Amino acid sequence: MKRLSIIINPSSGMKYPVLYTLNKVLSRQKVSWDVHVTKNKEDVSRFVKLSVAENADVIVIYGGDGTVQEAAGALIGGKTPLLILPGGTANVISNELRIAQDVEKAVNLCLGQHRIREIDVGQMGHKYFLIRVSSGFEAEVVRETKPDIKTRIGWLAYALNSLKAALKTTPSLYQLTLDGKEYEERGLACIVANSGNLGLPGISISSKIQVDDGLLDVIIINHTDLKNIFEGRKNIFRGFLRHWQVREIEITSDPKQHFQSDGEILRYKSVHIKILPKSLKLITP
Repeated sequence: MKRLSIIINPSSGMKYPVLYTLNKVLSRQKVSWDVHVTKNKEDVSRFVKLSVAENADVIVIYGGDGTVQEAAGALIGGKTPLLILPGGTANVISNELRIAQDVEKAVNLCLGQHRIREIDVGQMGHKYFLIRVSSGFEAEVVRETKPDIKTRIGWLAYALNSLKAALKTTPSLYQLTLDGKEYEERGLACIVANSGNLGLPGISISSKIQVDDGLLDVIIINHTDLKNIFEGRKNIFRGFLRHWQVREIEITSDPKQHFQSDGEILRYKSVHIKILPKSLKLITP
């Protein structure tokens, strides 16, 4: 009998009767399932490690991208696959992997036809990320978007704060070391992406960004050309982005900036980032 260990972050995302749905689906199946409810961020990793030690066949996580990030960090390099039940605002990584944004359909994924996909994970210091690390514009959007607003209006909360962040964010000077080569760039934002998805199926920063190519995508957004977008000018993509694909990155910003890592706000002057190729197993369609 397949054994599922389900970890629920009760503070994630929109209001949803997730336990009722789980019971409705799983009570009809020949599966054994346990539920762990988190009280703080540290509980996610602890429950994942406990579930692996108790030989769960699948770790099921219900929460937003930050909760998924915590679960992934405890599973890197292991054999136990992770199933994501989207319970957050944007659910970027589940959208990237084409996992249904309906909890009942997502649960059924591990009970019927599916595949186990190995994806890359980014590492920044002792932290891991599945989506991206960024400073400047995108970090300001995340920092300005408060949890209560996200709960009320979902992903639109990010959209509404994008213009405010664009007008507020000033350009920074980035010193980049990309696979040993040095660059100096001035821009409104620096993004290191494992996934390019923007929270909607098929909508990405760039079609070149793939979660299983063994590469990280470094993108500098030019301040002037982003301003042109909001002013409605033509040729807005001319010089808009600088884009590299690399395996190891060092970033120093002047002035010191906030960074966001899968929705978590951090403050660093310099960071070291590398890719861990195909180090996480996920259940996907």
